[in-house]
Amino acid sequence: MLPLLLKYGLNVDFALRPAIFDGNYAQVQILLENGADINAIGRFNNTPLHEAVSGGLENIVKLLLDHGADINAIGNFNNPPLHEAVSGGHEAIVKLFLDHGAGINANGNFNDTPLHEAVSGGLEHIVKLLLDHGADINAQNMRSQTPLHKAASGGHEAIAKLLLENGADINAQNMRSQTPLHKAASGGHEAIAKLLLENGADINAQNIRSKTPLHDAASGGHEAIVKLFLDHGADIKTQGGMALWLAAVEGNEGCEDIVKLLLDHGADVNKECFGGAPLIKAVSKGCEDIVKLLLDHGADVNRGNWNGTPLQQAASCNHEVIWRLLFNYGANVNTTSG
Repeated sequence: MLPLLLKYGLNVDFALRPAIFDGNYAQVQILLENGADINAIGRFNNTPLHEAVSGGLENIVKLLLDHGADINAIGNFNNPPLHEAVSGGHEAIVKLFLDHGAGINANGNFNDTPLHEAVSGGLEHIVKLLLDHGADINAQNMRSQTPLHKAASGGHEAIAKLLLENGADINAQNMRSQTPLHKAASGGHEAIAKLLLENGADINAQNIRSKTPLHDAASGGHEAIVKLFLDHGADIKTQGGMALWLAAVEGNEGCEDIVKLLLDHGADVNKECFGGAPLIKAVSKGCEDIVKLLLDHGADVNRGNWNGTPLQQAASCNHEVIWRLLFNYGANVNTTSG
């Protein structure tokens, strides 16, 4: 049928993509031999090579390459075909591209390299393949994140280990000055946090807001990681003891265990951050268990801020149980401010 259609003037450029979508190797070959534009831009700025890669069609990918397809053509989301092969998990096609000289460190969407893509997808075999072919292990994307940042935030322990074994910068900073350890902490990935510490990560590294990994673990409610950091000597007083404030104020439900852990390790129960001590912030949030815990550890029951005392704050927020708790701990009803 195709030879007949060609005889009657079939538009070979138009017919090439449907043939690729169908995985019809013979038709693709005939169309190429009859002058189909191998690098024609189609939907989403993709070339025929992009389309073949998306379908995981290794034999057609090879055919297109043999006919001179642009291996580094930019397609959807600014991604070259290699990025598409990596993100799709098509290891054989990735190897084919590398053997044909594809740009192994080319930038795609958000300036991610193929290695960033492989790490984000948790594709350990492809990560290893790219590293074996010389991928830049410390390449930074638009947010200045390295592949190790991606592994840490994604919870990909085996890949993080592989990257470290191949010389990844363990204390690399992204555009917010976060290290991979910050990412592991905020994501709650205890095993990766432990791995990074064992390989020399800076436990007290500060991001652009002066937060350490301990702060991220505390505000995220990751008790096991908080304990891990404290056991490894994290500085609990960094940034004015903000870790306790974050656990008490920004932490998820059930963060009282983290608050207790920090207090037991010497956190200053009355240290103010962002306009108030942990107590008045916990009162405002309505965290009864944390309020009691802070009071039991010596929090100043009358220390307030511009919103008044903890007692006044409990009243204004209609936290009756907390109001009674504060009163029972000696709150002065006549005190007007902290």
